Amino acid sequence: MFRQKYFFLSSFLCFFLIFVSVLPTNAAAIKTSGDFKYTISNSRVTIKKYTGKASNVIVPSSINGKTVDSIDASAFYKNSAIKSLTLSSGITTMDYASIYKCSKLTTLILPKTLLDITSQKNFSTFKGCDCLKYIQVDPKNKHFYSKDNILYEYVTSPANVLLKKVTICYYPHTKKAKSFQLPENLAWMPTDNYITKNGTIFNNPYLKSFSLCTPKNLSAKKKILKTRAKISTGDNSTKTVVKKSFRITLKWNRISPASGYYLYEASKKNGKYKKIATIYQSYNASYPEKASYVLYRTYDKKFCYYRLQAFTNGYKNGKKSVITSGYTSSFRI
Repeated sequence: MFRQKYFFLSSFLCFFLIFVSVLPTNAAAIKTSGDFKYTISNSRVTIKKYTGKASNVIVPSSINGKTVDSIDASAFYKNSAIKSLTLSSGITTMDYASIYKCSKLTTLILPKTLLDITSQKNFSTFKGCDCLKYIQVDPKNKHFYSKDNILYEYVTSPANVLLKKVTICYYPHTKKAKSFQLPENLAWMPTDNYITKNGTIFNNPYLKSFSLCTPKNLSAKKKILKTRAKISTGDNSTKTVVKKSFRITLKWNRISPASGYYLYEASKKNGKYKKIATIYQSYNASYPEKASYVLYRTYDKKFCYYRLQAFTNGYKNGKKSVITSGYTSSFRI
């Protein structure tokens, strides 16, 4: 009995020692440099925590000769002192929640090297940054840019790179515009995830509506078509006649977030326009940046005037609604 217990105990100890021996022993140790706690992995520095209370913080490009590569998820978590945060060149990643609830942060400056701002489902990296209103991105950055302090990210899928399509990363909560015109190269429409329970868009109390860009570079190419038809002459005989018609090919710059376009026609330039076609958005691999439509018209010597308007499902005055662009300039065919 004693030998059996001894054998069991010794076997357990051997197994435990083997298990411990294969555990990773290279866990990165947390180090300190000034107000920054950091780790080093493959000669790259990750900022784990900022412990200072400065209002203007610049994350250095290197610490002890090693490049600062990323900002960890909890680096500036609930920091209520920072008003301006600058990420130096060399930093490639901002992890989700890295600036979570930085309640007084008003200015964020991003470097040309930034590749990724990570996020989790239903959790924005900028959540709780209610005072953030100035976002600057180095003009040489190929992944992000800011315009009117709105942060955009280029979509990297092959089909979208050519068209330089973008998504909206952050729309400032403090921006006081009541309407926001969606960029013509927006990859997709903002979804219901952008609408909060109290009905605000992008969690902005001022913003109530989206609008679309007006289609640009509208052009038309007209061709006369001839068809032969037999008609009765009334004496049990027929004759062949030639009928003419117009085939008009319209082309214009595609508005990416649009669901489609309305085509209008009038007999006079300043006359009453009637909607004659609803053209739904489609993709043409030969002309990915262009939208087109073929219009057929009876042959006559009269001129008609046409104009175009983009439309999509969006939000108007805080409610779901079909939103439209302005009209293109009228053109005569």
